[in-house]
Amino acid sequence: MENINRIYAEEITEIAFQKSKPYCYQCSIIVNQKYCPSCNTDDLMRLVEGVGNEYGVEWIIEHLINTNLKPVDMETEFHELLEELYPEPPNLCGAWVGQSQADILKDYDPAQYRQMLLNEIDNREQDGVIFTIDNGGKYYSSTDLIEFIDENLEVIK
Repeated sequence: MENINRIYAEEITEIAFQKSKPYCYQCSIIVNQKYCPSCNTDDLMRLVEGVGNEYGVEWIIEHLINTNLKPVDMETEFHELLEELYPEPPNLCGAWVGQSQADILKDYDPAQYRQMLLNEIDNREQDGVIFTIDNGGKYYSSTDLIEFIDENLEVIK
């Protein structure tokens, strides 16, 4: 969750609390107070019905993002960016090569292509355009997150 912009972390946390319920694991009951009326503990988990229960809300935030936002296909976006930057196929000895420059780079120098892709991902993360919640397994658009927050905070308030 450290990759989610700090500005939005508070709002997505509020949504996670609203979409879950306090739950006493010891008594297996949903609690409507700050403590369990049966055993008087204040050590309550959060419950998302149909998903599970656990302490904290980080897992709820991950669940909300994974189920409501579409991951960004960074490799496809990067490849399209290269094709946009270099639209003409290369000309070797007066003959046009049948592949785009992006395809040639990917096929003939995959290490350089991969390094350029990783640099693009790092730049977008630093600029706050994308974020990850699983250390680079999937990337999500910050714009999509903002839209999700706006839609859900309107419902809550």
